[in-house]
Order: sequence, then structure tokens, then C-alpha cells
Amino acid sequence: MPSTPDSQVITGLFIDICDSTALHNDPRLGRDEATRGARLAETIKRPFDEIVDEVIRQAGGWMVNPAGDGWCCGLLDPQKAVQAALVIQARLKSALTSTPVGSVEARIGLHCAPISTTAPDYIHQAGNLAARVQSYAPRGGIGVTSAVHGLCQGRLVDISFRDLGFQEFKGEASPQQVFAVECSPNELNRLLAEWSNRGGRSGGGTGSTAHDVAAKPSPSQTHPSSQSPQPSPGQSVSASNKSIAIGGNVEGSSINIG
Repeated sequence: MPSTPDSQVITGLFIDICDSTALHNDPRLGRDEATRGARLAETIKRPFDEIVDEVIRQAGGWMVNPAGDGWCCGLLDPQKAVQAALVIQARLKSALTSTPVGSVEARIGLHCAPISTTAPDYIHQAGNLAARVQSYAPRGGIGVTSAVHGLCQGRLVDISFRDLGFQEFKGEASPQQVFAVECSPNELNRLLAEWSNRGGRSGGGTGSTAHDVAAKPSPSQTHPSSQSPQPSPGQSVSASNKSIAIGGNVEGSSINIG
């Protein structure tokens, strides 16, 4: 794990397709439920999943678990999480402009919280609040909490944060300040070029470090697109880990967004 102070927090990135419930019933996808489901999966969900998965991997993060038509993801670097969110949105806007139902958009939420030293709840708080804040993000945009804002403000070139005021979050005793992420066209183009040149994970490395988690998951615990180490109780998560899937068949480790 990086030795910077920011390494003691984890950033939850929650992304969800806008109006996803309505999409499942949209007659433009087919006349019956089976046809609609198949076309939705092929023309919208598959490219959506592929883009999110690739960018999160390139940013040094991992897919945690699916939530409806969205994903909860984890990253150690909050600044890289903001950049990854911008790249995801730009790629989605390009890929999902001409679907059978027209343009499809997504919202992204980001929140930083302390890493728990006891799995499986190491990302519970970050993931849950990320899910809350994404509902306040603009369509096709990114919303972040004051925690992310505090770690990123003034540290990212040509990326700013527009105050959306204090909002009520379910399960929180007091309103939380929310910001929308805004980026200059030049910086967005630079990020897109940088990400397109990465080709693999952030930094280009696939080897392990002294901080990597040694335990290997069983096949039933692994995301289909990766063979990645998972944290076990008492272990921390390394930035150089490969994509980690917490959820699915891993008992007690999925995040419930209620």
C-alpha cells in the first residue's frame, strides 16, 4: 500500500445507469421481456460493463460487486478515482450515444472513508455513501462528497468542483455537502489519451509487491474477467492488486445499498 497519508482511506466509486428500470420495459428493445433483456444486455450493459471494468483496472482499482445495473468499485487514490470517473463518463457518452433507445447516460458518485482492517467491511462506508451521492450527480456527470473534495481540491489540473449544497443522505444523521466534478475540454482530452495509451493496469505492472495480498481466492470467488487476490480478515488492500471481486459467492462481503 502507498506510504502517503491518503493510503489510509479507500475511495468508493459507484456508477449506475440512469433510468435503468424504465430501460428494462422499453418497447424499443423488444416486444417481450426475454427479447428486451437480451438486447439490453448486448447493446447497453455489455459495453457499459466493459468500459467501467477496463478504466477501473487501468486506474489501479477493482470491481467490488454489481448493484442492479451498476457497479461499486474501490480505488486507493482519490485523485485517480476522480480522473477515472471522468474517463468512464467520456467513454460511455461515446459508446452509448446510438443505442436502440437513443443516448444512455450514467451517474457516478465518489466517497472516501477509512479502510477497515477487518474484511469484508473494508469498503462498506465508502461504497454506501458513494451510492448515495451518485443520485445527486448530474445526468452523465460525477458527484463527490466533501471528503473527496478535500483530498482533491487544488491537486488536479483543470478539474474543479461545483458546490451542489448540502443534501440529505439516507442513514446519515446530518446533511452532507455534495460537489459536481467539472473538467476542461483540454484536460479531458489529455486524460483520454493517457488512458488509451495505458493498455493495462495503472503503471503497466502486473507483478506483486511486498504489500500485495498473498492469499488466492477460489474460482467461485473471482470475477470472470480476473484471477485476482482478495483481502482476508486483517489484511490491507494494495494499490498494485489486480481486479478484486468482493461479492457474488463471497459470503457476507457484498455491499447492500438499502
